[in-house]
Amino acid sequence: MGLGDGEMWHRLGNGDNVSNWRRKKRSKIRSSLPFLNVQSRARRLEGQTPWKNQLHGGSVMILLAGASSLIERQSALIPDLRSENDGLNTERLQVKSVRMARSVEALLDSSPMGGKVPGDNSYVQQANSMQKETGQVSKPNFLVPSTPPPCSPELSSCKEETKPPGGAGPQLSPSDFLDKLMGRTSGYDARIRPNFKGPPVNVTCNIFINSFGSITETTMDYRLNVFLRQEWNDPRLAYSEYPDDSLDLDPSMLDSIWKPDLFFANEKGANFHEVTTDNKLLRIFHDGRVLYSIRLTLILSCPMDLKNFPMDIQTCTMQLESFGYTMNDLIFEWLSDNPVQVADDLTLPQFLLKEEKDLGYCTKHYNTGKFTCIEVKFHLERQMGYYLIQMYIPSLLIVILSWVSFWINMDAAPARVGLGITTVLTMTTQSSGSRASLPKVSYVKAIDIWMAVCLLFVFAALLEYAAVNFVSRQHKEFIRLRKKQRQQRIATGSRAASVESLRKPNDIPGNNSAYRNLSQHCSACAREEELMRESRGFYFRGYGLGHCLQAKDGTAVEGPTVFSPLPPVTMYDGEVLHKRFVDRAKRIDTISRAVFPLSFLIFNIFYWVTYKVLRHEDIHANL
Repeated sequence: MGLGDGEMWHRLGNGDNVSNWRRKKRSKIRSSLPFLNVQSRARRLEGQTPWKNQLHGGSVMILLAGASSLIERQSALIPDLRSENDGLNTERLQVKSVRMARSVEALLDSSPMGGKVPGDNSYVQQANSMQKETGQVSKPNFLVPSTPPPCSPELSSCKEETKPPGGAGPQLSPSDFLDKLMGRTSGYDARIRPNFKGPPVNVTCNIFINSFGSITETTMDYRLNVFLRQEWNDPRLAYSEYPDDSLDLDPSMLDSIWKPDLFFANEKGANFHEVTTDNKLLRIFHDGRVLYSIRLTLILSCPMDLKNFPMDIQTCTMQLESFGYTMNDLIFEWLSDNPVQVADDLTLPQFLLKEEKDLGYCTKHYNTGKFTCIEVKFHLERQMGYYLIQMYIPSLLIVILSWVSFWINMDAAPARVGLGITTVLTMTTQSSGSRASLPKVSYVKAIDIWMAVCLLFVFAALLEYAAVNFVSRQHKEFIRLRKKQRQQRIATGSRAASVESLRKPNDIPGNNSAYRNLSQHCSACAREEELMRESRGFYFRGYGLGHCLQAKDGTAVEGPTVFSPLPPVTMYDGEVLHKRFVDRAKRIDTISRAVFPLSFLIFNIFYWVTYKVLRHEDIHANL
């Protein structure tokens, strides 16, 4: 097998270098030493846990017998390689032999034989002795029995570990089982729905409402936290090899299976929950049923009718729809038993969630096809506690406060005017605050009617004092007007006397100067009459101007003429007039003290009966 010095130098002289010669020599040695692959084979066997756990003693003995034969062949070659002195590092071969023996020993330790073989000599010690010898190494003492040894009393469970119950073959580990069920080698394709090209997949849905958040009137939406559960049947995931009836898998396995493409049709915003891990549940049953549950926080649109606000009942809808699969491929339906569950401690700040929940279908028709859709309607009745405290009671007190001015003296103008203006401004601010939290709708709401009527009553109270003040001051205007008329009549009387004096010497037939003076006097009377009508719209009969007025038939109106004496205005007459007009003003205040509260009471009865009884019954009837 070796080469002489002459032959070796002859080859080098032909142009072959030493490295090429060594490479060819090494290849020749490896071709004659197939036992060098034992180490790698032993490592592969050691990594296969199911196979390693199911080995029986006879299989281990057979493997060790083959290893012993290869070690013997390897030991016999070592002296020949060393004697040739060809430059090959034979120590590497020895190290490989030792590593191979240790790998077989580790495999033996994990076998049911407990690392023991017949005989007292260890094959590892014999393999290590090859490094100390320079010549032929003695063969290891491996005694391979022809039949597997029986199980000892200490190893009475060896047969139970190698075979699963029922004798159906080796039991798979969970990892191998999942790989076989939905791995790459299983043939399962998550991109294809179950029953492909067959009947549609029926997905049963149900929800659990964990919390019902705020309901916003300005944006007309509501917020809630739910557990959405979907269940469908996928025959490709049915199994019988695993003893459990169901498997709870990690949420990361959701990417490996097919899922329905459900979305919320009236959704404005949504987010998943990932603290501390993804809030998702995946459970597979032995018959192929799949349960998928996920926790979501949703902001859903809720169109509201605010005509009866704040005594309204709103109906908010949740719609679950398929995005890409038509009804030929996918159909959603509600769970038959309690499809919508609500947490026991669920409370809402302003609304009362009715127990009646309408379940139905809302199939959508688009240009792209007919898509399945299911919906649930939540009926929310608004509680009036907040609005009674913040709006109704304060506005009621402001209206009552405006009535206090009816009991204040009419001469206290600053007090009554200040009270009236303050209540009007306060009521205006209150009305603006009630509309701040509501959308700008075109129809009239119940709160708008209340605020408008309260503002009307407050403003009417302010106008009532204006009327009282005007009537109480009319006696002064009356006295001033009579004084002015008296002065005018004195001046008219003096002019009439001068006319009479001129008429006597000039009383000649054909002379009409006296008639001209009389017409001028009547013109002056007409001017005085016009002046009286312009003075604040009052005309008092019997002030000495009746001779200038004529009835419809042309006769003169009865009354004193310009030549009659003017009655003097005394102090007594002024006090009587003053008392008369003050009594009239006080009578207005007295009437207002009864009319205003009674009118407001009638309005309250009509308002609350209409919105709390009549319309409330109509709303319940429509639900």
